[in-house]
Amino acid sequence: VPDTKRQAVEKALRSLVVAAEVDTPGYSRAQFGRPWADIDHNGCDQRDDVLARDLTRVRRSGRCTVTSGVLADPYTGAAIRLTRATADQVHIDHIVALSSAWREGAADWSPGRREQYANSLANLLAVTADANLKKSDQDAADWQPDGADRQCAYAHRVVAIKVKWGLTVDENER
Repeated sequence: VPDTKRQAVEKALRSLVVAAEVDTPGYSRAQFGRPWADIDHNGCDQRDDVLARDLTRVRRSGRCTVTSGVLADPYTGAAIRLTRATADQVHIDHIVALSSAWREGAADWSPGRREQYANSLANLLAVTADANLKKSDQDAADWQPDGADRQCAYAHRVVAIKVKWGLTVDENER
């Protein structure tokens, strides 16, 4: 990682409010609105937008629906070909999980802001199902991708998301 980028991320990390996660009752996925809502108003749902962005050799049915492509998992480096038969092997991960965001400030947001967050392309990443299930809703203190380069990229994404959305970070995660 170039020094200037690392320094920018470290500065951003220092700007985050350090606070213990609050066990705020009431979390459910439904609190974050419609899954894959077309918040960018391009006529395609966010899942297809993420697949089109993160896969190579993308094929579509119509203008939006991604039917095939190749994923290079940013968490593991594994390559997987997305087809109708393998569709369940490619997941869309919330880099900062919804339940984690809930405990870090999203419980106080309006329903509209939570829906925007849940469908923000900056917080969505196509990954293998295995990687997504292993990560689950853990934060960066409890889960990291494989390899130093992937860990760095993941940390940069987490910090950027938390800064953008005003989420807190606990001492362990920081």
